[in-house]
Amino acid sequence: MAKLILFNSIKGGVGKSTLAAQTAVFLTDFGRVAIMDCDPQQTLNRWVMRRNEAGENFQRKFSPLPSDLDFSSKNLNQFDYVVIDSAGIDSKTGRKALLNADFVISPLKPSQADLDTVLDLDDIIQEAKSINKKLKSFCVLNMCATHPKDKERAESLELLQQAGLKSTVIEEPIFDRKILRTSFSEGGSCFEVKANKSADEIAVVLQKILGVQYEKNE
Repeated sequence: MAKLILFNSIKGGVGKSTLAAQTAVFLTDFGRVAIMDCDPQQTLNRWVMRRNEAGENFQRKFSPLPSDLDFSSKNLNQFDYVVIDSAGIDSKTGRKALLNADFVISPLKPSQADLDTVLDLDDIIQEAKSINKKLKSFCVLNMCATHPKDKERAESLELLQQAGLKSTVIEEPIFDRKILRTSFSEGGSCFEVKANKSADEIAVVLQKILGVQYEKNE
């Protein structure tokens, strides 16, 4: 049965869809991967369309699953992983996905507006965990500033660690780098570009969460 990896947030603009796309490509080294876009904005599905239109530029293709697919469907048996992008709000589809997911990854930016949502989101996830016993949950600081004097990332991490969250807080950040924006706009990912910091940063986070071993592209 496929492992379901849900990217979930109750606030938009946290880089959720971009991170879901990177994860989908990352996981192709470990098995068969499908995506499911449950966000009305359909950002992840549009990324797949651009990818497919690029033809031979990308060898690893993805066929989107319908957002209303029954999670008990035998169609999921043909995949090893399903990467799910939910809406950036508290939604029925997001809660349904939480009740079936194996992993939920909640990206947030190092800002007060994002930190203000974490307790409410953690409560929603813990409610789902009371039913879905296999669900493992993680918070990840995403879109962090690369400036060496920036203090928001360290301050936000400290606040998260002191917030008493039931979800695991990942200490390693993901920085806001141009390669993520440009590759996503072309239907690609940082894992398909040689020697870049974003691939290394995201791989470290995903290895911690999913327990897989990544071989770095040279």
